[in-house]
Amino acid sequence: MANKRYRTNIDINGPGTPGLYVNGTKVIGAQQSTFAALTDNSGGSASDTLAAISASPTQAEVRNSVASLAAKINAIRTALRNHGIVA
Repeated sequence: MANKRYRTNIDINGPGTPGLYVNGTKVIGAQQSTFAALTDNSGGSASDTLAAISASPTQAEVRNSVASLAAKINAIRTALRNHGIVA
């Protein structure tokens, strides 16, 4: 099988608004303003798994799901800030 070569054009002054463009597609733009972290007052325990909530959910089921979602959203926010995507 023959080797194929691909040409990629990277342009910091691409078409339209300022940003980083790869082959004419904007992949990174200007840094956006930040958004507040979620404060988790649910009293639940966060985990990486959202457990099934039964037909008659207990407070613990709901609290744990809310705590898990809040923790994951805050982790995404931190990653965006660390990468410089948001201030």
